[in-house]
Amino acid sequence: MDADKGGRKAWKALCLTLGIVGSVTFATASSAATWRSNSGKTVIPNLNSICWGNSYLPSVRTVFGGGPYSGDARFNNIKNQGCVPGDTLTGFFNVYQNQNHCQGRLTVTWQGNDRAHLQWQITNLGSCSVGNANWEITTYPVATSGNGQSPTSSQGVARVFDPPSNVRETPNGRIICSVRQVTMIDLYGSPSNGWYQTDVCGPMGYIHHSQIEF
Repeated sequence: MDADKGGRKAWKALCLTLGIVGSVTFATASSAATWRSNSGKTVIPNLNSICWGNSYLPSVRTVFGGGPYSGDARFNNIKNQGCVPGDTLTGFFNVYQNQNHCQGRLTVTWQGNDRAHLQWQITNLGSCSVGNANWEITTYPVATSGNGQSPTSSQGVARVFDPPSNVRETPNGRIICSVRQVTMIDLYGSPSNGWYQTDVCGPMGYIHHSQIEF
């Protein structure tokens, strides 16, 4: 067992003692992932690297009420040993849409299952031609394939319409997490006896067809 896994096991044991298992997850560094919004319009590869000593994100894409903006972000406070829910990291972004340039403050607040809530505060509203200075969105990690691209959901996107809805390790198996709000989720592969694969919890799991609609 390596030191990283040992540390996580010790932390899990502490959480069990304190009765908070399930409420604490780390922004892991082991696998490449792209953080994106449910709409797919906000996309940031390797966002979790700011939890592991990296202060610069060279690729940032989002929308401010119109077409896509692309650019980068630099963070002035980062973590070195991973992030836990509630950790908040701040930095500055510069994004462009043709000749339109928007810049400002970017705040990332980590949530459960490696989700990250992003708050964009535009500081050059006069020259950045959008109608609102403040924007926010929640993103989640999608594992990248060998060529560095995010996989496309082969079944598409479905809506969890009547939460809470359980996502399980296997069909009718152990519960990984519960989706507790109406939200769009990605589905992968072919359904098996009414069960669809989804990565809404972070790791791949299964959700029953009775819990979703297309």
